[in-house]
Amino acid sequence: MTRAAMEIGYEDIYSEKPYIDYDVEGARLLIHILYVPPALRGQGKGKALVEALLNDLPSCVQSIRLKSAQLGSGCTMSFWQSFGFTPAYLNGDKDAMCILEKGVNGHETPPVKTVTPDVEYHYIFD
Repeated sequence: MTRAAMEIGYEDIYSEKPYIDYDVEGARLLIHILYVPPALRGQGKGKALVEALLNDLPSCVQSIRLKSAQLGSGCTMSFWQSFGFTPAYLNGDKDAMCILEKGVNGHETPPVKTVTPDVEYHYIFD
């Protein structure tokens, strides 16, 4: 179930059904959240949602960006890397190192940026 066109309020984060929330901004798709209820985890539901998204991307999308989160069930980094996502930044703090990116629709992944301490980043959007 894709919830990109719907506004998600705080009370909707914990749904009874798995969902993926994203927005398309120009040539980039930003994944905000992938949620699978605890009782349904480990059954491939999250993987199926990501695969469906990757298989049905608008042709204008050249890359996907997201922030891998540390959740109660563990780090999600290896999950996203299994789809080919790679770090968008080098030499950054923990937040910067969790931003992942992937080129799609025949486009290469954007070049990795080196983070410098003198610049303030809004990592997910930069």
